[in-house]
Amino acid sequence: MAPLHVLRAALFVATLLFLQQLHAKQLPYEYGHLACRDPATGYGSDQIEDRKFVVLSSKGNGIGNYLVFFPSVYYFAALTGRDILLLEGTLLAEMCSLLHCGFPLYSDVQASFPGVLGNITHALLTQRKGNTTLPLYRRLRPHDFTRHLRNESLVLDRVVYAEGYSWLTGWQRKHKYAERCVQQLTGCIAGDVSCEDRHALQQLVRGPFRGDLGGLLPAFHGAPDNLKRAILSLPHAMAPRLDVAVHLRCQFRHFEYLVGPQDAQRWPLYQKEIQDFLQSDDFNAGEQLFKEIARRLTEEVQAIVARRRAHRQQQQQQRRQRRLRLDIAAENATAAATEAQSELDRFAGDAQSDRV
Repeated sequence: MAPLHVLRAALFVATLLFLQQLHAKQLPYEYGHLACRDPATGYGSDQIEDRKFVVLSSKGNGIGNYLVFFPSVYYFAALTGRDILLLEGTLLAEMCSLLHCGFPLYSDVQASFPGVLGNITHALLTQRKGNTTLPLYRRLRPHDFTRHLRNESLVLDRVVYAEGYSWLTGWQRKHKYAERCVQQLTGCIAGDVSCEDRHALQQLVRGPFRGDLGGLLPAFHGAPDNLKRAILSLPHAMAPRLDVAVHLRCQFRHFEYLVGPQDAQRWPLYQKEIQDFLQSDDFNAGEQLFKEIARRLTEEVQAIVARRRAHRQQQQQQRRQRRLRLDIAAENATAAATEAQSELDRFAGDAQSDRV
């Protein structure tokens, strides 16, 4: 019978393996008032009758506000089993007219699900009832996400409307099921909100660009033709690329004073202000500004390439040193084995002489 300490060690290892398998086990699709489903993957055939939606608006602020807010909506949709719809006439919808996105427009899905999704006034998401204009769907703010997560105020509507403009990624933290769901969907380490942001935005911005490829290629500088074509014509996940984010904020007076095209008197003045900015020769405006951005990006890319090259050279040097140490060890082992064999032969010869 095996010693007691060996049995204890075996039991300990078996327990660890069991807990590891339990932790790695697929989460159940539903968990009380929560769910775990990637909004970008669609529904299974057994869930088609229970489809739920979250409509994302992006009207009234800059597109950067909506892009930083999008991951929060994405993980709310994932944790409530909803599909994400983009509202027509908004900045995100306009962006998705320039490149392929991972989520459809409201009108396209409404035509397929008329019993669930009603006709809509795109700018306001409202419906007329008599002489009164009422919200078509329940409007959710970011705090509604956390209240649903904590089971404080459940969001049971089949269709809801989400709006926000702030960065709130990670709102689902400190809830075990939600954290494990996000890890399972994204492969991110718990608490790595940059990774979570990247996963959500990559599901939104799929690529490639729409439009005439021949017209886009001449405007693309600094790369060989095959790389240009790959970046412009393939989905982003399949194309070689360097992810770079540039936040360029140019806030003109018409934004501050809420002046739009309907203001026939002041709108032409603000249009002129924008054109003057774009055509300016100042170092912080117009073409000079974009040249400065390109210069800094080029320097950063060159620094990244240099660090990568230095790291690769260091790895090669370490491999050469490791191989040299192994060769020396092998030579020493061979010499020791040869010497031992000589000693053994000498001992065997002496023993034979003694017997004679």
